[in-house]
Amino acid sequence: MRTSYLLAVFLFVLGCSTSKKIADNSSAWPDDMEGTQWKLIALNGQKIAEENTGPKQVYLMFVEEENRFYGSGGCNAINGMYIHSKANHLEFSNIASTKMACMKMGVEHQFLNMLKEVDNYQLKGDTLVLKVNKEAVSRFIAN
Repeated sequence: MRTSYLLAVFLFVLGCSTSKKIADNSSAWPDDMEGTQWKLIALNGQKIAEENTGPKQVYLMFVEEENRFYGSGGCNAINGMYIHSKANHLEFSNIASTKMACMKMGVEHQFLNMLKEVDNYQLKGDTLVLKVNKEAVSRFIAN
């Protein structure tokens, strides 16, 4: 357990120290996106029940200055880079997570796989929708 914790801290520090700007995010990146904890409420058309996600809430947070995102898959801490190059275009890359094992990992595996496929988003009020080919694949609410 201590080794897992140390690995998580190491990955977090490594991720912070090697960040670099990938794209100019100044074009139409909504202020509401950054610094907000986006709680996952639906994935692949299915509502997320907290009892199916592991011990932690599934969420994302964006840090525009670094083009990085952080969050939780329900069991493991996650982080990586994102690219926002034009209005509503969004891609995730260099996705990393800690490697703890939890009893319920299904949602986390689906969530991480979904992030790899996302190519655009929609933001309406306190709801963020991630999409693949303009089809909604996940829904979040501002927490």
